[in-house]
Amino acid sequence: MRDIYFSTYKLGAKNQPSPKIEEVIPLLEDWLFDPRREVERTREYEALAPEQQFSFGEGRGFATRFYHGGDHQAYALKFKHPDSQIENKRWVTEVVLSEELNGEKSTRASISLFTGYEGAKLTPDVDSVSRPRLVKSLIEGFGAYESLPLSLEPRKFETSQVETFVELLKHDQRAFPDVWIFSHDSHGHPLVNPIPVADWLAGVAHVIVSEGVGPSRAVGNLLDEKFNCFNGAVRIYWPGFSEEDSRFDHKLWLPHEVESLEDGKRHGFRSHLLSYVSEVSTNRLIDDVVEWSDVRRLQSRNELQRLREEGQDQEALKVAEEIINDLEGEKQQLKEQVGQLQDEKERARNEAEQWRKAYQEEQKTEDEAPIGPVSEDLPPATLTDAVERILSEYGPDAEETRVRIPKNVRGGITDEFEDAESAYDALKWLATTFVDAKRGEERCPNLDLSCRRNSGFGYNAHQSDRTMGEYPDDYH
Repeated sequence: MRDIYFSTYKLGAKNQPSPKIEEVIPLLEDWLFDPRREVERTREYEALAPEQQFSFGEGRGFATRFYHGGDHQAYALKFKHPDSQIENKRWVTEVVLSEELNGEKSTRASISLFTGYEGAKLTPDVDSVSRPRLVKSLIEGFGAYESLPLSLEPRKFETSQVETFVELLKHDQRAFPDVWIFSHDSHGHPLVNPIPVADWLAGVAHVIVSEGVGPSRAVGNLLDEKFNCFNGAVRIYWPGFSEEDSRFDHKLWLPHEVESLEDGKRHGFRSHLLSYVSEVSTNRLIDDVVEWSDVRRLQSRNELQRLREEGQDQEALKVAEEIINDLEGEKQQLKEQVGQLQDEKERARNEAEQWRKAYQEEQKTEDEAPIGPVSEDLPPATLTDAVERILSEYGPDAEETRVRIPKNVRGGITDEFEDAESAYDALKWLATTFVDAKRGEERCPNLDLSCRRNSGFGYNAHQSDRTMGEYPDDYH
């Protein structure tokens, strides 16, 4: 099965007492034992039993785990069931409540959604990502936050709030992306209804909506225009936002794209947006998140320690073998996730290239003439493009020569190196920051750190033969 959705947040309100696990479990039970599920509460069921499992036939069932330690406790619930319409499709929802008993004394909820198909039949997965109803119920019932409060409704963005909006984008503790939905000039309303969008994205993103041109003009006065949003478009700003970012780091859906997705998908644009965000949220690594497997491991370690203290070596050996088997299973899951990440990276690269072409076509239409040199804001498509652009800006024919590349080196350049944008950023760093530092015109105490921040490449005055041998393609 593959993970398609993940949401995690702290329950309650910041600087306020967090609800205890015992207070939250009744809400989980209402969700689990909903009459529509055909899952009944059995006599054997206990809310905080260490480990239990119940099956109801036809692929429906649930299991719970509970761990209590010295400084924290955790409750985990796993519910599995078949799809109501697709015969061989299966769903699994994992919910974990983890409570810190010392220090901050907060309770965190984590919800994961998995899906997959049984049997040899190949079946495409279409519009499978949706927000579990439990996510909304927890936010409604107890409130939630992750550095910033979570909301089930869109936040309205007025022109007078522009400074607060920009501060929010740059907030170093912001954990979720911000989605800005802009009204369309022709009728003064967004092309998509922001209320269901905010509802669907609750737990994975903040949704902001604005009307009129005022907010866009105000943002244009504080940020580079390449980060703006306008006239029916929708933009996502990922955490870690910086004005040094590329415009392509924070995706913009143009009005015609929004309308096409709104009309072409089963649940409209919000379905596409949730899928887009979920590809990132399922790969988040958060230190204090406890997963289903973690609760099992904590239980097993407690049991192993007890058996050792009681001298039950054979039983302790069985528990140790179970722990090893669990770790092997997790290792296989991580391998599968690595494969998924590689696929997602390739999809993102293809999407960036399509976006580049679409942008160029739009420029061609607007200018009613063939496109000339690529805009400086657009990333170079190839390594040759990156080198030629740098030479035009900083080479011998520029106003000030800062870069020289010998003809024999230029003649050996190939376009096999895929990350042309990072190569361009590195060359530009050499032509600007590096040259200024060597001339003594600007101070740069750590050239390596500066280069990494600007391009992703590291800088070293002298590279060893061993290092160059390990990464021959990059150095070539």
